[in-house]
Amino acid sequence: MKLYFPAVMPAEQVSADPSTNMSVRGGDETVLLVENDIAVRDILNDFLTRLGYHVLNASRASEAHELLAEAMQVDLLITDIVLAGECSGIKLANEARLTHPTLPVLVISGFAESTITGTLSNTARVGWLAKPFSRQSVARHLRELLDA
Repeated sequence: MKLYFPAVMPAEQVSADPSTNMSVRGGDETVLLVENDIAVRDILNDFLTRLGYHVLNASRASEAHELLAEAMQVDLLITDIVLAGECSGIKLANEARLTHPTLPVLVISGFAESTITGTLSNTARVGWLAKPFSRQSVARHLRELLDA
């Protein structure tokens, strides 16, 4: 069996999607990042910090609950669906919204979107990104959720 792939994309395809060519815009909001994979968490933390966001990091839902209780303001929650320990990212988002009902949530996962949308108690101001994702898509989703 042989597979053939183009060496480069034609020029008209490169600029066809404006979302991939847009500039990355950050902010100064506080983001709670909950990811148990340290490599993914470190990369996202570095990228979000470079965009100007203040990032609070947690590897487990229990740590995220503590940070939510201690922090003066959390403007957005980013969580993976699969977390180590007793609680999933969906359960964390549902619990966080009990005390922070307008908190925007960005769910990152390798699962299909329809899997998560049916299990969230409140889908208002919820975004979803499939892994792997680009920095531009993370930045765009954050701004959309924060500006909504």
